[in-house]
Amino acid sequence: LNKVNQNKPYQINSVLQTLYTECIGVLNDVNDIVIPDVLKQEKKNAIASLNDKIKLLSAFLSADADRMLSAGSKLPAGNEDAFRYLRSLSKDEIKNTYMTVYSDTRNVSIGWWNSFILDGINVLSKMFCQKMLDDFSAKQQSFKMFPVISDGARNFPITVAALRDMAQLLSDMGAGSLPLQSAAQDPVDQLLHPVLFKDAAAQNWAETVYQFASAVSNNVTPLSWTLVQPAIDIQGRLSASGRLLAVNRFRYLEVSTIGKSPKSVNTYMNEETTLAAGGAADKGINLKFYRSSADKTPQATVNVDDAWSIFDFYLSKDVVTVDTNHFFPVFINDDLGQYAYFMEIEFKPAIPAPEKWYSSSTWPNFAVTGGMVTASP
Repeated sequence: LNKVNQNKPYQINSVLQTLYTECIGVLNDVNDIVIPDVLKQEKKNAIASLNDKIKLLSAFLSADADRMLSAGSKLPAGNEDAFRYLRSLSKDEIKNTYMTVYSDTRNVSIGWWNSFILDGINVLSKMFCQKMLDDFSAKQQSFKMFPVISDGARNFPITVAALRDMAQLLSDMGAGSLPLQSAAQDPVDQLLHPVLFKDAAAQNWAETVYQFASAVSNNVTPLSWTLVQPAIDIQGRLSASGRLLAVNRFRYLEVSTIGKSPKSVNTYMNEETTLAAGGAADKGINLKFYRSSADKTPQATVNVDDAWSIFDFYLSKDVVTVDTNHFFPVFINDDLGQYAYFMEIEFKPAIPAPEKWYSSSTWPNFAVTGGMVTASP
């Protein structure tokens, strides 16, 4: 950029104009008698194209190039900051400010300026991609924490801040816009929004984890949940699994979450009933089961006191799927046996279904090959 500024765009255009004129002279010197008809047509087309380019090398193009270079000189100083700023702009903003002399139409493009612009963005893109790959290699093991993996240690879960960083990194690497870009995609868009996950296994992992991490870390509408008791006819269908149903033993339930008043419900209801609601990372969901409304002391309790409490239910190995619906059991024991009480969980926004979640045994092994991330079992 500094060298171009030193020489000035009009000087560069003058050199290009001389070069194109000389090329036309060379082509005109080729005697049509000694070349076949197909080459005669190619010669004619080449001369016409060069004449079109000479017409483009006008004062207007030099002024556009001056304006473009002036804008480029005011980009943020750091390579990553400059690249992120360009990524934040719309296509029209980029085209009208930083690509004023670029054209992907052959007859109205100047190859030198096209290459100058694409090469400049490519340098920033490569440096950015390498940093993202280095960050991914350094951090990907730290992602393996509850609830990002279903069987992570409950006493050392991931934080919302860490998930926010994870979502940003995966987004920078192309998650959220997979599958891979097509060959027909705009070359500038490919450079500004690279996809660094190569194979299907890596892409599926990135999309699944990103969907959860981005939902949790959204500052405007962070991930929330609603815990729902299914209607009694649904509970009855679930008894086909051979489990004793808690609704036949415990007719009343008190649900409490930290900071909210307890809610008491009849477990035998003809319609689904909302039990509780909260944020994804909230701690403390407590269920107290009573055999009748007259009981003062619960006959059974289920307490989940750690952060991300809702995911103790959502990632249960005992989840039951009916059609496309998931039902999450808790198990209650008394002197007569073990009972299952089923609940539904609704997330806003939606997150991956429980069966798509990764565990420590299904978490891929990652490698960086040819500037992209690959995954294997």
